[in-house]
Amino acid sequence: MNRPYNFVTDCVSVHPKDVDALDKMIDQSRPITLATFARYVDIRPIERRFGYSRTKAYGLHLKNDYAVAFYRSEFKGVRVYYIVHSSIEYIYAAETIPGYSHATNS
Repeated sequence: MNRPYNFVTDCVSVHPKDVDALDKMIDQSRPITLATFARYVDIRPIERRFGYSRTKAYGLHLKNDYAVAFYRSEFKGVRVYYIVHSSIEYIYAAETIPGYSHATNS
C-alpha cells in the first residue's frame, strides 16, 4: 500500500520562526490510533529507527509502547500526522511544507 505521508521534520529541528506554528499544531491536534496513523505513514522505518522489535517472538513492539502517541493536525496550513516518541514530535506530511524539504520514509 502506498502511504503518501513522509517524514518532514521533528520539533527539535523546526526553524525558530516556526515555533508558534508548531505550538498551534500541537494545541489543535487530535489523538489517533496506531492503525489510523499506519494508514497514512509507513511505520516500518519508524520501527527500525527507534529499535522496536519487528518479530512476534520477543522485544518491545510499537503497538505496545505506552509512552508513544499518535496525532493528526495541521502544520503551517498542511495536514500532518505525527508521532510523539520520547517527548519529540516527528512530523509527516503528504505535501511540501513551506521552508522544509520533503523527505521520504526511508
